Amino acid sequence: MTLAGLNIPAERAVPHSRMMTRPSPRLRWLAALAALLLVPAFVSAITVIPPDFNQLVDEADSIFQGEVLLVHSDYTGVGANRHIATYVQFRVIRVFKGTAPNPQTLEIFGGTVGERTMRIPGLPTFKVGDNAVLFVKGNGTDICPLVGVFHGVLRVTKDLTTGIEHLSLNDGAPLTDTSQIGKSGEAAAEVTTSASSFTSGMSIGELGQLIQGRLAQGPSNQYSR
Repeated sequence: MTLAGLNIPAERAVPHSRMMTRPSPRLRWLAALAALLLVPAFVSAITVIPPDFNQLVDEADSIFQGEVLLVHSDYTGVGANRHIATYVQFRVIRVFKGTAPNPQTLEIFGGTVGERTMRIPGLPTFKVGDNAVLFVKGNGTDICPLVGVFHGVLRVTKDLTTGIEHLSLNDGAPLTDTSQIGKSGEAAAEVTTSASSFTSGMSIGELGQLIQGRLAQGPSNQYSR
């Protein structure tokens, strides 16, 4: 059974209509999921359904490049719906699709507050100073506000020699062609800034042209839900 880009066995799945973290009152499934995620046997059951490039562009509410200004985790919700969320604030550098307030804050399920941690393996993590292109969908409602979860973030680094910004997948592999989208590993790699690191990575300008080309074609109905 597939839920917002996650593949969860049917006996542990939550109906898609309940994939919300912000309704008032908050739905009880989230607290139950958080409790299950503290048990390793349940953590390994969650995998991501890989999207392709067209799906990333078509399904995103907005696409923007941003630099991380602040990362903060805190409790949210009340009673049985109380859980930890991480709020990542971005300085918006450029917008490729839709609109994005500046700064833009994304809410991701899980994080650490004090000695307690809630997490879902595979959800992307960020630190202050990170630069990325984000394909945003369901911010404030889905457990991860990115199309395809970690596939919906492309890491950006700048070549100090040329000043050109280049792209890599979430796992650090240089993005040379959009056919690589959906083939990233879930672990975010430490990306260093050096001239030799960007011999094959696509530039931000090239990605922007590809996004605009896809938007001009119009979305495919094969991705409708």
